Order: sequence, then structure tokens, then C-alpha cells
Amino acid sequence: MSGFVPHPNLRFGRLVAMRRKPTDKANAGLEEIRKKMLAFRGGFDSLQLATVSDAGIPEASAAPMVAGRDDAFYIFISALARHTANLAANARAGVLFIEPVEAAANPFVRQRLSYRCRAEFVPRESQAFAEILQRFEQQFGEIVGVLVGL
Repeated sequence: MSGFVPHPNLRFGRLVAMRRKPTDKANAGLEEIRKKMLAFRGGFDSLQLATVSDAGIPEASAAPMVAGRDDAFYIFISALARHTANLAANARAGVLFIEPVEAAANPFVRQRLSYRCRAEFVPRESQAFAEILQRFEQQFGEIVGVLVGL
């Protein structure tokens, strides 16, 4: 990756889940719930993303992602996409993971996991950017290199 310069339209966003601090009473059973959440989320390589423009207009979209540590998600987005401009204008976002309809016993009772997040752009010159790019290439294959080269 030495000397590699990604296309200027390629961006990685880091979405960090905003969590409330649980009380001691709430901690009982919390680890078991967290394990179930992580197992469910582990079955996804993309997320549903809700953003809001600087004019307050909501936007629903989807983005490929790799999971980070501590409830962070890294998304692969284009500077040309509306959700990218929305995240630049307003760092708050919603993330949804939802069970596919065909996997659900009942389409009205699908498993879902949602997060309220704060978005941060990963600086292109950073070591983190190179590491995230490598993770995307490992997870999604050669299409990532093609997209980077566009």
C-alpha cells in the first residue's frame, strides 16, 4: 500500500454508536444481550443508513461496511453520494440492521438492531485509512480496488 493514493471521491466514514451508561441493575444480563447483538450484526456486510441534509431533509440509503471495535462501523462511501454530504453537514446518523424478509418467519416480526450514531470521516492520509481499506479489500474482494481506481 506504500505510495497508494486513493481517488479523491473515496471516503471512509466511521459511525460510532452513542450509548447511555447502564445502571448496575441494568448490567444484569447485559453481557448476554450484547453477545446476541454482536452475533446478529455479524451476519451483515452492509447497513441501512439514515441521514439528514443541512436543510433537514431525511435520506435513507445503504452502504457497505466493516465492523470496528466498540460499536463502530466503517462505511465505504463516495463523495458524490447525498448521504456523504449529509454526514458532512450533520454528523448524526441512524443505522439499521434488519433480518431479510425471506429469512423471517413473519415479515411483521423481523429481528432488527438499530443504533444512533455520530459520524466521523477517516483522514485519507492516516494509517487508519490504509488499514480500513485493507479490511474492505479482504471482505469484499477485488471490486474495492476497481472502485478506488475510478
